[in-house]
Amino acid sequence: MSTSSERNPSLPSKEELIRAVRAAGWLLEQETETTLQESGFFTIPNRSFPDPDDSTVSREVDVYGRRVFYQHEELALSIEARIIAECKQSSQPYVLIGRPLRESERYRDRIEEIYPHREVEVEFVDWSTGSKGIRSIPARRFLDLQEIPYAPWNDDFLATQMTRLDRKKEWLADNRGIFTSITVPLAKSVHYFRDQWPAHRGPAHSRGRSMTSSNSRSHFIFMYPMVVTSSPIFKLDVAQDELDPKIVPWAAMTREVLTSSISGVFNFDVVNFDHLKDYLSWRIMGFMGEVARKAENDPEAFVSWRDLGPSAGEDV
Repeated sequence: MSTSSERNPSLPSKEELIRAVRAAGWLLEQETETTLQESGFFTIPNRSFPDPDDSTVSREVDVYGRRVFYQHEELALSIEARIIAECKQSSQPYVLIGRPLRESERYRDRIEEIYPHREVEVEFVDWSTGSKGIRSIPARRFLDLQEIPYAPWNDDFLATQMTRLDRKKEWLADNRGIFTSITVPLAKSVHYFRDQWPAHRGPAHSRGRSMTSSNSRSHFIFMYPMVVTSSPIFKLDVAQDELDPKIVPWAAMTREVLTSSISGVFNFDVVNFDHLKDYLSWRIMGFMGEVARKAENDPEAFVSWRDLGPSAGEDV
């Protein structure tokens, strides 16, 4: 092995090599994985899965992360967060265009939430007649997760369009490749990994029965698909009287995806890497910590029927 300090002119310098692999995005993937690990996530880089539309084609997630925030072995209960991260190295800004979250979006059943049963039967009182009845309510509401401030469904802004700014003679907005190289791959990965823990798709969870059985666990999984980028992120709220784009650390995005095998409205976050640690702390750890505290205080509420009383009959 040569010990000469002289650089071979046919090889790149250290700085040139690092600059080249960073420009290609490889270092961003490694640094994203490291940041997730530092936040307590078990990670798998380049996690492969079969394409839902063509099982002969292999796809992969740049960084896959998993962290268990609460588990109760006796009740066979597990509460987890899963991160699906696509990394995009770029010096050109992204712009997310949207408006304040609609009220209907706050209560919409989201693909990224996985409950053992999506609905739970509860007893309620009809105030007009005084009679009791049974109705089904979403698991999120049954568990009192709706108003947790860190929850994705409580954002103050939701983008429906995403574009990249390219500087030519002047700045140009170009969304070519955004849907096919970001939105669809994320939707396919969410679809695949979600199906590894399918929610109960039959009748709502019935009164008086445990959500678990002797041979199964109650998995409560919250998926966080995201784009981690080195580029600046602009938020453009079109509901404002005067458009005023602002640089933000992250923003949420929603798009409907329809292919031969998947169908639905998918949500994901776009995160600037410099703010990834803060994003994980506030967005994910904040929400998951609140869910875990609820489970610690009353774990049986997550696995058994509980009469919510008269308020269960009120409409949302």
